[in-house]
Formats: sequence, C-alpha cells, structure tokens
Amino acid sequence: MSDVKRILSEDEFVEEKDKIERAKQSLEEIRSALSSALFLHNGKLSTGTIDYAAFRIETISLIFEVASRNFRRSAKSGPKAYDDFLADLGEEVGFTFARNLISRVKSRNLFLEVQDVKKLIQLWTLFENETGAGETKLKSYSDEKIVIQLRNNPLRWIESARHTHCGFYRNYIRSFLNELHTLRARLLEQEITGIIGAQARKVVDVLEKPDAEDNCVFVAQLRSEILTRSFNALYKAYEQFDKFSEADDFSPCASQARSALVLAQMDTIGLKGKSPRQFFKVFQEVLTRDDFRRMDEVYQVISKYVHPETSQRLTKSRCWEILRDIRRSVYAFEFLDLTEEQRVEFRNKAILNDLVVLTGLVQKTEKLALQERNETVQLLSRLKKGELTEERHQVWLVECLKRLGGRVWEVAKPILAELISATIRKQYGL
Repeated sequence: MSDVKRILSEDEFVEEKDKIERAKQSLEEIRSALSSALFLHNGKLSTGTIDYAAFRIETISLIFEVASRNFRRSAKSGPKAYDDFLADLGEEVGFTFARNLISRVKSRNLFLEVQDVKKLIQLWTLFENETGAGETKLKSYSDEKIVIQLRNNPLRWIESARHTHCGFYRNYIRSFLNELHTLRARLLEQEITGIIGAQARKVVDVLEKPDAEDNCVFVAQLRSEILTRSFNALYKAYEQFDKFSEADDFSPCASQARSALVLAQMDTIGLKGKSPRQFFKVFQEVLTRDDFRRMDEVYQVISKYVHPETSQRLTKSRCWEILRDIRRSVYAFEFLDLTEEQRVEFRNKAILNDLVVLTGLVQKTEKLALQERNETVQLLSRLKKGELTEERHQVWLVECLKRLGGRVWEVAKPILAELISATIRKQYGL
C-alpha cells in the first residue's frame, strides 16, 4: 500500500483505499449472507422454501438398493425400469434444486454478485458438502465441459454392482446445470439494462468416468442453446406459476407452456409463421416412442384447459405436471439431431397436411361461384405438387383466399408463407 501511496496523490490514494475497503466489505457480506441465509434456517438446512430431514447415509443407500432389487424383480423391463426411475428422480431433483438455489440468491439480492456460472456451481458444491452427502468438488470448468468429482458417494455404501445407482447423479447434475443456465441467461436480461440475448448453454450428456481411486467423476458436455424462443416461453410459464396462489386458475400458465412446445416444434425444423394444424405428427418417426407419446398426451391435456368452449379450472398440482411434461418435450426437441434434408422434408409434410385441410375448406365454401371454386382447387393442387411457379397465378390464389377470409385465410397464411415466392410473401405481409 505504501508503494501505491508514493505513485498516487493523497486524494487519489484515499479514494482507491476506500474502493478496496468497500470491495472487501462487500465480499465479506456475500460470504456471511450465503453461509448463514442460504444454508441454515432455524438450525435446518434450507434453500429457498425446501426444508431437509437428516438420514443416516446407510439408510439413503439402502433406499436405492432396495428400489433397485424391486424394480429388477417386478418390472417387465427389469434394469431399464430402474434406470428410468433414477433418470426421472435425478431430473426432478436437479431441476428443483437449481430453481431454489437461484431463488434464495435472488431473495438476498446477491444474484449479480454470484451470477458467473462457475461461482454458482461452486456455491452448489458448498451446499452439497454442508449436507454431508459425500464430498463434491468442481474439478474443471469451461463453456464446453464441466467436470465434477464426488467422493464418498452416499448411494454407494451399499450397492449390488459398482456405480449401479449413479444414474441418479448423472441426471441430477445434467438437470441442475441445464436449469442453472436457463435461469441465469433470462435473469441477466432482466437485471442488467442493455443485455439482450444472453447465451445459455445446454448439457448434451453427462458421462461418469471414475478416477483411479474409483471415486465418481461426472463429465458434462455442453453446447449453446438452440431453441431459445421455446425456453423463453417456458421460463415465462414458470414465472407465472410461481406468482399464482394455490386458489388461482393456472390455465394461463398452461397456455404459455403450450406456446413453448409449439415454438420448439417449429424452430426444430425452421418453420415460419403460424403453426400448421396437427403438424407435430411429422415427428413421430424421429422422436422416441416415450417422447412422442408424452408430447401428444400433454398437448391433448392442455386443450381441456385453454380452449374457451371446453376450458376447466386448472389446479396448481396438475399444472406442475403439465409443465414437467412440456419441459421434457422441449428438451427432447433441443437434442433432436436432424439433417437439413430432414428439416425440409418435415416442413413440407407439415404444410402438405394443412393443404389437404385448406382444399377441403375451399371445396365447401359457398362464397365462390362453382367455376372460381374449381379453379382455386386446381391452383391448390398445383401448389401442392410444386408446379405453381408463375407469380401471376400465385397472386390470383392469394387474393382469392384472402377474400374468403375467416378460417380459410387463417389456415392458408402459414402455407402460403412457405410455398409462394418471396416477392409475393412480402407484398401480402406473409
């Protein structure tokens, strides 16, 4: 400090010294607040609104081991059923833990102080170690790879085979990191003026690579988030969920979540404009059977709550289940590996499905004379075959469909936006 004083003037020295003291005080306040408020509440471990009960480590290990034996004995799919159980449990624990961690940091106005992902992960490891559930350490960190070591894994005290229960931790870490990145990117945009499009990362996979001492070492591989519009909508849905009270109707939250699912479907294949009806069916051949079934079912469930003519009151617990299934569906699309040829093929399939609907609507309309109706149907047929290339014919078709209005024009717009020339699209604002 004396060397600094010789270089600076007296006033400059005092000013810089004050800055250093304020910085030291700020860091101490953060450390104190985190150690007291984040982890201990009335003598109990706590993050956000979650309270914890203490178990013997052997008890925790036995729970997983007995579950493993029962799954393998009673389930038709044997080992797969237990692996699915570990994946499901780990995913939900990781997701909710990340949300509670960020919630508590925000409640203490500390988010901007610890918003760096590496700091947040170190904060998480600190909590993990406070619980006594093994010794968690961040071994290395980069945008592409995160390595986490877990010594004395409590699930391994009793195990029928080496690392047989570690699927829980693989999915726990993956889900935790994914939600941490999701929340951080959106909160940065909210908290810091001028930040637009903060880049989130997504965990492609978490592999376990035990070290020489057979400690659990989990390697997370990351890449940039792709379906950002969808995750933005999903973030807003969870924001709504957190703001509603138990007695509220959660239908608006489900409606917002549905838009996240539709955006995921559209952005996966690069579809513009309004989504064609029933176009999600084109994904049946590339999604796993479970992923497609979940997506199909949750979409049907949401319809009961968001359509005015059939809407029902949506409870908080049911909404949470809907959000979970939509979140998993969005992630299924996020990691769906399609070639550009497949994207083009699926876009065409989606459009052609609606072309059939549009043609049927035109055939039934009474707003057109018979000859004009037949000519319109013929033009739609040529459009379907890719033969409607002359712009004057495209203009005639657009004018006719726009004049019909109503349901016809609503169905026609996304089709025309994909299949007519750029000049005509611009002319009609499609």
